[in-house]
Parts: sequence; C-alpha cells; structure tokens
Amino acid sequence: MKKHTSLLIAFLAIANLIYCQNRDTVYYSNGLIRSITMEVGEKKELIVLNDFSGQDIMNKGDFIYEYFDSEMSMTRYLDIQNKSILKEYWINQSDTIFNSANFDDGFINLVISYHRKVSSKVKYPKGARKRGVQGKVMISFIVDKSGEIKNIKPITDIGYGLEQSAVEVINRKLNFGKICLEGKPVSCYFKLPINFILR
Repeated sequence: MKKHTSLLIAFLAIANLIYCQNRDTVYYSNGLIRSITMEVGEKKELIVLNDFSGQDIMNKGDFIYEYFDSEMSMTRYLDIQNKSILKEYWINQSDTIFNSANFDDGFINLVISYHRKVSSKVKYPKGARKRGVQGKVMISFIVDKSGEIKNIKPITDIGYGLEQSAVEVINRKLNFGKICLEGKPVSCYFKLPINFILR
C-alpha cells in the first residue's frame, strides 16, 4: 500500500509540474487576462483568449488577432487556426519578427546549441558569488535573417552583475545561425534563460 501511495504521489507531482510548466498566462496592461495557452507537442493551444475589455473571442473561428504589445512597442499578431496559435509575430517598418511559428527542421538544435555556447562562456560575477546570490536571469534579443543577434536587453533585474555577465557573452556576437520558416530565413525574438547556481 505504501509503495502504491508513494508512486501515486510521485506521479501527481510530476503531472502537476508538467501542467504548470506548459501553461502561459499573458495579461493586458489594464490587468485583464489576454490569453492562457498550453504547449501540446510543438503547438500552443489556446485555452482562453480575451480582447482588451475582457470579452471572450475564442469562438470567432480562424482569424488574426492583433493588439499593441508594450514589451516590443509595436503591434503583435496572433494567427489563430483551430484554437491554436499557428504564428505569433510583430511587423515593423523593415521586417517581420516571429515569436513562435512552425519553424523548419533544425530550429530546436540551433536553440540548444546557442544556449550551450552562451552558458559555457558566462562568468559568475565575483560580487554575486561572494554574497551567495543565485538565480535565473532572462535576456531578450532578436536573431535577424542572417543569424546575427541584435536588440539585446535584460528582462530580469536580480543585479549583482548577473544580467550584465550574460549580456556581455551575448554581445560577443556568437552566431546563432539562420532560422527558416517555409524555406526562407526569418527574424525571430527570443528570451534566453541563464541560470546562476553556486555549487
């Protein structure tokens, strides 16, 4: 009985962890929920989609939803089909910048390879190490059509030099590689997590 109870508790803990990690809630600047998505395989399934006033717009069928994104200071577009976000992107004067889409083969390998490159070169700041400061920093940037990295910005603010250390490595122009969508190079927005853990 004890063994089955332990297995059930372990299973529920893992299921809860997976459920929580794959849900993403996004809010409008007025505090209302814009969307709740859940990753199912490589797709983002919409659970909730509201307009700026909080009205449910999930039952509109296939459509492109647009709203002003204060994080990027431009209009963001969600291409919604069968209650899934097929593509998520911004359009500025010179380019379309994708946040998510069904990118061509090799995309995941590019992301993993780049994350490894950055993580292996980041130095733990002495001040942070001395004070025992740990944490996960998040750095945003855009990979352009040629695979170069631009618009590098820290999103978190742990301080003690952690964000600065991560930005310095990304600024070294380690080539990300070209990201393709339907056979054509595209620009893509990323949020890269970097963990600083004392051992």
